[in-house]
Amino acid sequence: MKMLLRSGNHSEPGLFEQVMAKLGSSLWMDIEWVKPDPGSGRAGTFIRDVELVRMADLVLCFFSGTEISGGTAHVVEKAIDLEVPVYAYGFDGSTFHRIGEHDPDNRWGDVLWA
Repeated sequence: MKMLLRSGNHSEPGLFEQVMAKLGSSLWMDIEWVKPDPGSGRAGTFIRDVELVRMADLVLCFFSGTEISGGTAHVVEKAIDLEVPVYAYGFDGSTFHRIGEHDPDNRWGDVLWA
Protein backbone atom coordinates (compact mmCIF):
# COMPACT_ATOMS: atom_id res chain seq x y z
CA MET A 1 0.00 0.00 0.00
CA LYS A 2 1.23 3.48 -0.86
CA MET A 3 0.54 6.84 0.78
CA LEU A 4 0.85 9.89 -1.49
CA LEU A 5 1.68 13.18 0.21
CA ARG A 6 2.09 16.71 -1.14
CA SER A 7 5.34 18.59 -0.88
CA GLY A 8 6.82 21.73 -2.35
CA ASN A 9 9.99 21.89 -4.42
CA HIS A 10 11.91 24.32 -2.23
CA SER A 11 10.46 23.75 1.21
CA GLU A 12 10.15 20.95 3.68
CA PRO A 13 6.78 19.21 3.85
CA GLY A 14 4.40 20.71 6.38
CA LEU A 15 4.27 19.34 9.92
CA PHE A 16 1.00 17.52 9.23
CA GLU A 17 2.46 15.81 6.15
CA GLN A 18 5.57 14.83 8.11
CA VAL A 19 3.44 13.27 10.86
CA MET A 20 1.34 11.40 8.28
CA ALA A 21 4.52 10.10 6.62
CA LYS A 22 5.74 8.73 9.96
CA LEU A 23 2.35 7.18 10.64
CA GLY A 24 2.22 5.60 7.19
CA SER A 25 5.75 4.25 7.55
CA SER A 26 4.88 2.73 10.91
CA LEU A 27 1.96 0.97 9.17
CA TRP A 28 4.36 -0.43 6.53
CA MET A 29 3.11 1.86 3.77
CA ASP A 30 5.37 3.12 1.04
CA ILE A 31 5.51 6.92 1.16
CA GLU A 32 5.65 8.88 -2.09
CA TRP A 33 6.15 12.64 -2.04
CA VAL A 34 4.38 14.34 -4.94
CA LYS A 35 6.00 17.65 -5.92
CA PRO A 36 5.26 20.26 -8.58
CA ASP A 37 7.41 20.17 -11.70
CA PRO A 38 10.51 22.33 -11.15
CA GLY A 39 10.13 25.78 -12.67
CA SER A 40 6.36 25.43 -13.07
CA GLY A 41 5.59 28.29 -10.69
CA ARG A 42 2.34 28.63 -8.77
CA ALA A 43 0.41 26.81 -11.49
CA GLY A 44 2.61 23.79 -10.83
CA THR A 45 1.06 23.28 -7.41
CA PHE A 46 -2.40 22.99 -8.95
CA ILE A 47 -1.12 20.60 -11.62
CA ARG A 48 0.62 18.56 -8.89
CA ASP A 49 -2.71 18.24 -7.06
CA VAL A 50 -4.42 16.94 -10.21
CA GLU A 51 -1.66 14.37 -10.77
CA LEU A 52 -1.78 13.30 -7.12
CA VAL A 53 -5.54 12.68 -7.35
CA ARG A 54 -5.13 10.78 -10.63
CA MET A 55 -2.66 8.44 -8.91
CA ALA A 56 -4.98 7.82 -5.93
CA ASP A 57 -7.67 5.23 -5.22
CA LEU A 58 -8.93 7.26 -2.27
CA VAL A 59 -8.31 10.85 -1.13
CA LEU A 60 -8.39 11.88 2.53
CA CYS A 61 -8.17 15.62 3.24
CA PHE A 62 -7.77 17.31 6.61
CA PHE A 63 -8.69 20.87 7.54
CA SER A 64 -8.35 23.08 10.59
CA GLY A 65 -11.92 23.75 11.68
CA THR A 66 -15.03 22.86 9.71
CA GLU A 67 -14.50 24.85 6.52
CA ILE A 68 -13.18 23.17 3.37
CA SER A 69 -10.87 25.90 2.09
CA GLY A 70 -7.44 26.78 0.79
CA GLY A 71 -5.20 24.66 -1.40
CA THR A 72 -6.50 21.43 0.07
CA ALA A 73 -10.00 22.40 -1.09
CA HIS A 74 -8.55 22.24 -4.62
CA VAL A 75 -7.63 18.60 -3.97
CA VAL A 76 -11.23 17.91 -2.91
CA GLU A 77 -12.54 19.61 -6.07
CA LYS A 78 -10.21 17.61 -8.33
CA ALA A 79 -11.16 14.34 -6.64
CA ILE A 80 -14.83 15.09 -7.32
CA ASP A 81 -14.05 16.11 -10.92
CA LEU A 82 -12.02 12.93 -11.52
CA GLU A 83 -14.53 10.71 -9.68
CA VAL A 84 -12.03 9.57 -7.05
CA PRO A 85 -13.70 8.98 -3.66
CA VAL A 86 -12.79 11.75 -1.23
CA TYR A 87 -13.43 12.19 2.48
CA ALA A 88 -12.78 15.47 4.32
CA TYR A 89 -12.13 15.87 8.03
CA GLY A 90 -11.99 18.94 10.22
CA PHE A 91 -9.98 19.27 13.41
CA ASP A 92 -11.57 21.23 16.26
CA GLY A 93 -8.47 21.29 18.47
CA SER A 94 -9.01 17.89 20.05
CA THR A 95 -11.01 15.69 17.67
CA PHE A 96 -11.33 15.02 13.96
CA HIS A 97 -14.86 15.16 12.53
CA ARG A 98 -15.96 14.14 9.05
CA ILE A 99 -17.13 17.34 7.36
CA GLY A 100 -17.80 16.05 3.87
CA GLU A 101 -17.33 13.29 1.38
CA HIS A 102 -17.95 12.35 -2.22
CA ASP A 103 -18.15 8.60 -2.73
CA PRO A 104 -21.28 8.03 -4.84
CA ASP A 105 -20.66 4.31 -5.34
CA ASN A 106 -19.72 3.83 -1.65
CA ARG A 107 -16.44 2.25 -2.74
CA TRP A 108 -14.80 3.17 0.58
CA GLY A 109 -17.64 3.92 2.98
CA ASP A 110 -18.02 0.37 4.21
CA VAL A 111 -14.25 -0.09 4.45
CA LEU A 112 -13.61 3.14 6.36
CA TRP A 113 -16.56 2.90 8.71
CA ALA A 114 -16.99 -0.85 9.25
